[in-house]
Amino acid sequence: MRPVLSHRSVRWPGVTVILLIVALGALSVGPHTAVAQEKKRKVSKGDAAVAKRSGKSYMKLRLFDKAIAQFEIAVEGNPEDVESQYWLGFLYSNRGLIEEMVQQFDKVRALKKGEKYKKDMQQMLDSWWTRKFNTGINAMRAQDFSGAIEEFQLAETIMPERADTYKGIGLCYLNMGQHEAGIEAYLKAIALDSTDAMVRYNLGIAYLNINELESAKQTLLKSHELNPEDLNALEKLALTEQRMGNPEGALEAAEKALKIDPDKLEVLSMAGQIYLMGGDYARAAELMEKVVAQQPDNAAVIFNLAAAYKALEQHDRAIALFQKTVEVTPTDTDAWYQLGLIHNQLEDFDSAIASFEKVVDLTPGNAKAWAALASVYAAKSNTTSGAEAKELVRKANEAGAMYQSLQNQGS
Repeated sequence: MRPVLSHRSVRWPGVTVILLIVALGALSVGPHTAVAQEKKRKVSKGDAAVAKRSGKSYMKLRLFDKAIAQFEIAVEGNPEDVESQYWLGFLYSNRGLIEEMVQQFDKVRALKKGEKYKKDMQQMLDSWWTRKFNTGINAMRAQDFSGAIEEFQLAETIMPERADTYKGIGLCYLNMGQHEAGIEAYLKAIALDSTDAMVRYNLGIAYLNINELESAKQTLLKSHELNPEDLNALEKLALTEQRMGNPEGALEAAEKALKIDPDKLEVLSMAGQIYLMGGDYARAAELMEKVVAQQPDNAAVIFNLAAAYKALEQHDRAIALFQKTVEVTPTDTDAWYQLGLIHNQLEDFDSAIASFEKVVDLTPGNAKAWAALASVYAAKSNTTSGAEAKELVRKANEAGAMYQSLQNQGS
């Protein structure tokens, strides 16, 4: 996206951005259909004791599904039997029944003698959390963000007190463009761990993406406070301040970044852009010259440097740099347009016409280029006479009509 002030254009680098449908089938019973329900017999403590012994036997035989069935009978008949409650949770863990395991361990903790199994239960929970979290990380690295969220949500079920889970969920949602969901997840992470600067940084980007600028500013300030050496937070803070119409705040952030690393090219480029937006063209040119010296083919910085020299009315430098921009990227209509403006200002009408014609060839719907082309045709017609002047007037009228047509379509 290129913010444009008058005839100046400044380029900012890109800011580095689940629907589960469950169909439930309806079961219907006709008016003349009788449904017989067998009354379930209550499980006695004696039945529970027998089931408990059977469950242990099945465990020894590694018949885990049958063991689960027996221990479910045991805890139904004797809910206070902490050992049966624990073994049932253990078996749920063994079979990968995550939600059942968590619920069962909660029941064990609620019993007086549940403390005995606390360490063993925690080891199982830690193991399952780590497994699900790492699976989520691997899915995220593979760009499978929906799959990653599913794994992270299982990790959340296992240990909802772990902040890392919500960090992973938040990052996935941001990558999916679901900024509100990402914000919600990051706020949960911060509630559990308020010291992570990267979480604040990502949350700040999420606010920035939905244009909640004050929230973005405060979040990025906190990120900078937690990690004063983080140049990324300062860069996004400067961008936020600029969007808020606070050039002084933007420049302050840029200067902080320059003090941290005055030779880092990304910092020099960012600070140069901010000074350019703030109207300090000499300082902008000074900083961006350092970048171009080391990155002579960096089209974005070359463009901004050309814009600075254009504003300083150093036309020869500006023309040379805009020309280099279009040599690197021949389809760059912004650079062609800026070249046309400078040539027109210097009354080099032929070069201006060539530049503006290039713009409308590349983007026929560019209304401002048609308007500029009409103006320069008319200006050149005043410098000649006869058939040439008449042809230029005709072209000026055609370009003007094209501009008017595009304006009408946009209204």
